[in-house]
Amino acid sequence: MDRIGQVAQLLGIKTHVIRYWEREFPHLRPSKNTSGQRIYSPEKVKEIQRIHRLLHVEGFTIAGAKKYLQAHEQGEEREGALIPKEMEGSLLRIQEEIQQFLEELEEKFSPPC
Repeated sequence: MDRIGQVAQLLGIKTHVIRYWEREFPHLRPSKNTSGQRIYSPEKVKEIQRIHRLLHVEGFTIAGAKKYLQAHEQGEEREGALIPKEMEGSLLRIQEEIQQFLEELEEKFSPPC
């Protein structure tokens, strides 16, 4: 069982960020010890790490992370579920550029007929 300061230090974030996430993601709410300190189970720490990854690594918004977690809980995880909406257009453009490049390579290096 970890206290909020330990979890914050593990992730390199401030304790107020975790308290904010507790309000936004109610399933994160920890138990408290006799002196009222937040105590996080290993499962809660894993979930906090997951939310941290979604928000700070994958670029999700709070709303997007909520949708992702809800879909994941319902077994609706799909290809591309980790792609934030804001990035879809850019990724499609990059995909088209790669496809065009591959076609040019194939044309250049394919044996003559």
